[in-house]
Amino acid sequence: MEAFSLQQYNISLKRVESEDLEEIRLGRNMPHVRSQLVTDEIISPEMQEKWFQKINSKEHYVFVIIYKQKKIGLLSVKDFVPNIQGSCTASIFIWNTDYLSSRLPLLSIWIAVDFFYMQLGTTSMKTVVKRTNTRAIRLDQFIGFEIMDEGDSEYMSVVSTRASYLQKRAEVIAICKRLCKDETAHHVKVYGVPSITLADEINKILS
Repeated sequence: MEAFSLQQYNISLKRVESEDLEEIRLGRNMPHVRSQLVTDEIISPEMQEKWFQKINSKEHYVFVIIYKQKKIGLLSVKDFVPNIQGSCTASIFIWNTDYLSSRLPLLSIWIAVDFFYMQLGTTSMKTVVKRTNTRAIRLDQFIGFEIMDEGDSEYMSVVSTRASYLQKRAEVIAICKRLCKDETAHHVKVYGVPSITLADEINKILS
């Protein structure tokens, strides 16, 4: 069965399958990744399998980021409930150090944010980042997320609303198009087959 995936800007976001778990686990356990995560424990194969069973549902969309046929990181949009006033929880990490400071984190997160806002009607998104993770904070702010917690905690809450997203949309899309010169890749393509683990709204797009 073809996995649900989004393709745009020559990047593929493929929903995680069991065959991806070990590579994700190894990437997640790399020191440069763990040091910036809210939960930085070493993940065992058993823990990874339990995680997969939990996230493989209609509410959670966790994608492997694939570029030039290489898996380079992970992106997630969790707690998605259609037509309900509430926030999805978004996050991203890149384990391939060749792409940490490249355009790919921006393009990848924007593909997901734009799809969930424009095609699935998401009303808001949120994330929690370490205060020391300045790269993630700058990226979040650039695409319209706002810092909500300026306290002394090690962590910061960052929130995007549909209004703040729409304010930034034209600007970010223009930049994404400049970063990806291939005009045939400027529009999102959605792949996969309907499944009981996908929201009805996604199944309609795939039908």
